[in-house]
Amino acid sequence: MSPYRRTAAFAVPLGLLVALTAAQVVHRSDTAVEFTGVTFALEAAGSATAGWEPVEQDWHPSTRPVTVEVPDHTPAPGGTVDVRVAVRNTAGVPAGAVVTLSDPDPSVDAPDLFDALHVQIAEDGVVLAEGPAPEVLAVLPGDLPADRQGHRVLDIRVQTPATGDDRWAGVRTGVQVVIEGTTR
Repeated sequence: MSPYRRTAAFAVPLGLLVALTAAQVVHRSDTAVEFTGVTFALEAAGSATAGWEPVEQDWHPSTRPVTVEVPDHTPAPGGTVDVRVAVRNTAGVPAGAVVTLSDPDPSVDAPDLFDALHVQIAEDGVVLAEGPAPEVLAVLPGDLPADRQGHRVLDIRVQTPATGDDRWAGVRTGVQVVIEGTTR
């Protein structure tokens, strides 16, 4: 066999091997899957009792908003209602959490008191978010530990508008705390 044929006999299979390897590498990189942002159902609990800390029977899946029993009196204009909400992670990996508020009974025809509420969300005395109830959004700093290994407690202060008129006299609204979690 001539030296040229011998070289060609080795070069052709080697070239095919390189081409197939390159094709497999390109194919693998095209099928990479990104899992960032997968939503988790966390557990949440809440109370309007000062200094409250959750106990096991308080927890429920956060797929439904937290409902907190508030004393039956209506705060005066400019008055406040304070509630505490706790959140923990049920997933096997650490997760972040975002807290928002929603109006369970939005009014279409009349002015809605929920839209006029001012809200502050804090953790350990540090304000995470503040503003009008429909717009407030708090991203919890750091991760929630995996597998129910601890929880975070948020203090939420809801302030009624101090308008100086009777616009909100006798008007009531619900406020729901919505907690969503994602991987980081």
